[in-house]
Amino acid sequence: MSAIEEYTRILNSQPYMALATSVEGVPNVRVVDYFPDLYQPNVLYIRTNQDKPKVAEFQKNPRVSFATIIQGRYEYIRVQDAQIRRVENHQTAGVKATFLKKDPKFLEKMGKAGSPYLYAITFSEASVTANPVDAALKILFSE
Repeated sequence: MSAIEEYTRILNSQPYMALATSVEGVPNVRVVDYFPDLYQPNVLYIRTNQDKPKVAEFQKNPRVSFATIIQGRYEYIRVQDAQIRRVENHQTAGVKATFLKKDPKFLEKMGKAGSPYLYAITFSEASVTANPVDAALKILFSE
C-alpha cells in the first residue's frame, strides 16, 4: 500500500485527533473529532462552539499540531506544523457535505451544539506511522 493510501485509510478509520495549540508559550491539547476533505487530502475540518477557549487560541495563534488517536492498531497520522482558519459562511455548505459523508447525524449534532463554527486545518506535510516497527512515512502535499 502506498503512503497516501495508508494515510487515507488511517484518517478514515480513526474518528478523533489530539489537537494542540500554543499561545504565548503555553501549549494546550484537546481531543476533537475531525472530517477529512473529500477532494484535498491535506485539509481536515473540525467543529467547535464559538465560546470554547480554543477559538480564542486559534485567533491568537493559528499554528496548530495534531495526531490522530490510536484505535486498536498502533497506527496514526501526525502533523507538526498546520494552519487553522475559520470556514467562511459561503463555504459551509460544501464542508457540511463532507461532514455528512462521514457522520449522517452531523446536522442533528450541529443543531444541538448551539452556534458551532467550522474550521479548516491545512498542512503541507504529514507523518504516517502504520506500525511500531517501521519508520514513519512522510507525505509532502503540493501547494
